[in-house]
Amino acid sequence: MRTAVNVFIIAPKKLFWEVLARAFEENGLPVTMFCSPEAVPWPALGAGVAFLDADCLGAARICAIAELTSCARGAPVLVACDGERTGNAGIAAMLLAGADDVVFYNTDKAVLLAKARAHLRRLPAGAPAAQLRSRDGEIRLCRASRGVKLRRRGRVVELDTLTPREFDLLVLLLEKQEQALSRFDLLETIWGDKAGRMNSETVDRHMESLRRKLGSWGKKIKTLYGVGYVLKNGAGTRG
Repeated sequence: MRTAVNVFIIAPKKLFWEVLARAFEENGLPVTMFCSPEAVPWPALGAGVAFLDADCLGAARICAIAELTSCARGAPVLVACDGERTGNAGIAAMLLAGADDVVFYNTDKAVLLAKARAHLRRLPAGAPAAQLRSRDGEIRLCRASRGVKLRRRGRVVELDTLTPREFDLLVLLLEKQEQALSRFDLLETIWGDKAGRMNSETVDRHMESLRRKLGSWGKKIKTLYGVGYVLKNGAGTRG
C-alpha cells in the first residue's frame, strides 16, 4: 500500500511558510507552493494535504473555504490563521465550512508536521503522487507544473526540454523504479487509443531521446532486450 506524501501550501509570501516548507522537505514531504487558491490546478494534482493561509481569502473567507474544499478533490485542507484574532466562533465557522482542521501561526513545526502525516495516512491508497523523486535523490518531478529538476555537481538545474511523451515516460519510470516495463505496457499507457497504430520502435526513439536529455542520469535507464526498460538507481552504464 502506498501512502501519498505531498503537501500543498496555499499562502502569500511569508517567512512562516518558507520555514515550514523547508521543515516538511527535510522530513521527506515534498512541497508545492501556490500564492492563492485560484492558482491551484486541483485536477492536475495528485493526492496530498493542503495548508491554506486564511489571510489570502479576503473578507468572505467562509464562502471561500467552502468553495475551495469543494474543488480539492478529497485533499484535506488545513486552514492557518491567527487564533486570537479569529476567535472560537471564527474557528468553528471555518470547520463548518469544510476545513478539515484549523492551525495557528504560532503552532510548533513538529505539531504541523505530525498533523500533515496524520491526514496523509488517511488518504486512500493508489492515488498518484503530485511529486516524484528518484531514490538516489538526483531527480525530482512535479505533475502540476510538468517540471523536472536534476541535481548536477551539487547544483539543481531545471530540465525544460522534455516533450509531453518524454515527460510521461519519466513519470512511469519514477513510479516503478527497479521494475521492468515492457514496450507494450509503455505504448498502452502513454499512447492510449493510438497504441495500436504504433510499434515498439516508437518507444525506443522516445526513450533514447529522454536518456540523452537526462545526461549522465539517463544511464540509469537500462534496456531489457526483448522486453523493455527498467530504471536502476545504482551506478553503471546504459544497457
